[in-house]
Amino acid sequence: MKRWNLLYRDDFTCQYCGDRPGTNNLQLDHIIPRAFGGSNEPENLTTSCQKCNSMKSDRVCVPNRFKSGKTNRFNNSVWKEFSGGWQIVLSEPEKGDPTTIEAFIELGNFYYRFDLWRCWENDWLTHIAEKDWATDEVYHGLCCLLDFSRQLFRNLKESKTVCA
Repeated sequence: MKRWNLLYRDDFTCQYCGDRPGTNNLQLDHIIPRAFGGSNEPENLTTSCQKCNSMKSDRVCVPNRFKSGKTNRFNNSVWKEFSGGWQIVLSEPEKGDPTTIEAFIELGNFYYRFDLWRCWENDWLTHIAEKDWATDEVYHGLCCLLDFSRQLFRNLKESKTVCA
């Protein structure tokens, strides 16, 4: 996808602060930074003004376009849903911190958190398959969630410094 298409998709607006500084002053930013293995896929790129991009640096910040308005019972904004009850949500930051991305499954009053930074670890499918609450649909949803997460982190190598 060309730069112009991404600017158009994001309405020529900084996706962090909402400012419209003009096309020459908008930059393409990696939501998951390249330093952490973030891909160049359109899903990992967003428009940012120079001020927000320099403040963000190598942190993971979530653009406003991902904040759908739909929330879960913990008041986290739901970004993406998968079969079996899995969700990727955007946690509300503490004052001065960026929004973080995490995933979890909610089954009635029970929930299980999944750290997206650990998506490259090989034992997730075995670990979840051993749970008594892991139906075929739950297992399939986790497979889809892992595929999606790994695509966002496409260049990420198994590294203890990133996945710790």
